[in-house]
Amino acid sequence: MKKVILGCAFLSILLACNKEDDVINPPAIFSISPLSGGYGTELTITGKNFSSRVSDNVVTINDVEALVQSATPTSLVVLVPALTEGSLPVEVVSEGGEARGVSFTYNYDIFVAGCEGNSSGFTVAKYWKNDIAVPLSDGTKYSYAEAIAISGNDIYVAGWERDAGIDGEVARCWKNGSEYPLTTGYSDAYDICLYGNDVYIAGKESNGTTMVAKYWKNGLSVSLTNGNYYASASAITISNGEVYVAGFESNGTKSVAKYWKNGVQVVLGDGTNYSEANDIVVIGSDVYVTGIEYNNANKPSVKYWKNGNATSLSVEGNIAYGYSIAVTGTDVYVAGCEDYDPSSTTLFDARYWKNGVMTSLTNNSSHATASSLYLIGSDVFVSGSGSEGEHDVAKYWKNGSLVNLTNGNWHGYANDIVVR
Repeated sequence: MKKVILGCAFLSILLACNKEDDVINPPAIFSISPLSGGYGTELTITGKNFSSRVSDNVVTINDVEALVQSATPTSLVVLVPALTEGSLPVEVVSEGGEARGVSFTYNYDIFVAGCEGNSSGFTVAKYWKNDIAVPLSDGTKYSYAEAIAISGNDIYVAGWERDAGIDGEVARCWKNGSEYPLTTGYSDAYDICLYGNDVYIAGKESNGTTMVAKYWKNGLSVSLTNGNYYASASAITISNGEVYVAGFESNGTKSVAKYWKNGVQVVLGDGTNYSEANDIVVIGSDVYVTGIEYNNANKPSVKYWKNGNATSLSVEGNIAYGYSIAVTGTDVYVAGCEDYDPSSTTLFDARYWKNGVMTSLTNNSSHATASSLYLIGSDVFVSGSGSEGEHDVAKYWKNGSLVNLTNGNWHGYANDIVVR
């Protein structure tokens, strides 16, 4: 009897030990390194009770999931996703529960495409990352950067360069500073869009007689017009795999604003007055396009079209240009410029309109234009250029606060901005 009792006691202890072994302790975060950074930063989280299996750990920063690259019970290495700027909570969820307690300070990376003159008299295509310039050509011929797009750590820039033997410029794309082939003939590239692994670039190319509106997909050209009349593609976007391109085509008398959806044109202007489309964005089933249309006084005015219905933004009788459009929720933003001195046709104020309400970026104090805008979180970024002394200066504004990218020694222009 005593042996049986002892055996039962031993079994109870063994079961209790096994039950103890089954307990999975909750994770804890001790520290992170670095404490701040931007998109793609490699973040190391030090703590305890993480899973050694990568897939069993879920890491979020401000509730946005980060890619876990490696895992041990005491350390996780993750890549920081695209976030809004600020001090943001880090959370780890593993088999034992969840852990919070530290914050990561996310700083925006600001990319601007444009150009700047040099001492040899040429404009040099370049982009700026966080206000630091990266030249794209060697400065021995004219080059110009029109648009920029980012995918992971890859930076794509579209523009043009003037080649010897060509009567005009040649469309270019640069990937991480190296030339990405497009064409060899007289042509221009004005916008770039990335969709999955595909690179789309909008522009125009000569057929020997006139310019044809087209886009390139991975370097292969797609013509949007038949070459009978001058035409150009100014902007491109992809939505649910469908290709939207904005631009204009002459009707033999005047240019007419239009966009193409998968190559099928949608006319925006009626041909009575000169018009052109400069940018396009698609939200769900809604298509937004901005550009200009001349009024009866033969002056350009800013418009945007939503599903073909026009809204005028600039003051009637003023000269104004709309270059960029962005939409968030029910808010529609358009960037451009408008003259602020009725007695002059050469002084423009950099402006943007939100739902038709104008915000001046230069307060009618100097000649300037806003070329592109980018919305992220509650922040409004606008790139542009303005004269300071003898030269134009490339610049951008964050919520109205100015940052100069060039020093005014040579002409500088900022044409496109992307923030992440």
